[in-house]
Amino acid sequence: MRILLVGASGFVGGRLSDYLLKKNLKIVNVSRKNRNNFSKINWNSEKNINNLCSNIDIIINCSGLDIYGSKDKKESYLANSENPIKLIKAANLNYVKFFLHLSTYAVYKRKNQNIINEKSIIAGEDLHSQSKIEGENNLINYPKKKTKLLIIRSCNLFGYPKYKNRNCWNLLINYLIKNLVANKSINISSNKNTYKTYSSLESFCEFIYRLLKNCVKNENLPSVINYTSNKIYSIKEIIKLIRKKLINKRIVNKKVNFKNKIMKKEKKIKFKSMYQTNIKPINDLFFDKEINNLINYCKKKKL
Repeated sequence: MRILLVGASGFVGGRLSDYLLKKNLKIVNVSRKNRNNFSKINWNSEKNINNLCSNIDIIINCSGLDIYGSKDKKESYLANSENPIKLIKAANLNYVKFFLHLSTYAVYKRKNQNIINEKSIIAGEDLHSQSKIEGENNLINYPKKKTKLLIIRSCNLFGYPKYKNRNCWNLLINYLIKNLVANKSINISSNKNTYKTYSSLESFCEFIYRLLKNCVKNENLPSVINYTSNKIYSIKEIIKLIRKKLINKRIVNKKVNFKNKIMKKEKKIKFKSMYQTNIKPINDLFFDKEINNLINYCKKKKL
């Protein structure tokens, strides 16, 4: 089984590539960037994309812009909507068996919702989610598919990056640990104490590994699968958890300042999956390990 991993130099792709290689899978790493032992993709060359997909069994598409990179409308739609359709077109021409496309749970309507699952309403609330939704629709509506499509909508992932990545430090857990390890003051400007579902990158990588095994068995899989975990925290709860771990490691860290003294506590929205437990339980057994590894990473790199 040969796997083409597109976006292998990114935050998720870098860690996923490492994890799957340790499982002795045959990975062809692809990126726009020049890296040793990587194949380079040219999104403007149909020939280049077709060649990359030749003799491939499964494609995992980790490429695209995250919410922090989705600032320009044209660039966002190009990366999150137009490029994926070029990839699945080449996949079909080369009879690739499966196409795994990484998306986000931000595509769901969250207002006035108590529970979100794969059948919940889709509603783009910002440029990032809007471009992701169009990308998903392009893939789903691609005609005459010879390649089985699997869209993975994940919750908030966190962890240390395999390669240098600026945007990953905007993620709340990454941001907090980086600055508290460096003994820097943190100012939280949010006026809402929102709940979010978090998952370690390692747990997500394990989920993808198990999903790939399901693909090999040719089991019937839905076209959309949510990836979630049992770790649901408010902003204040996740800060308290991280500070406790830092204190246990005898790391002195400065106070977290809340700009709004009274933060409105929002209700929990339970992000669920109708199918994930058939592949992997939602219990994130790597959560504490990921936080400890992230702390050690920040200490070593002196970020």
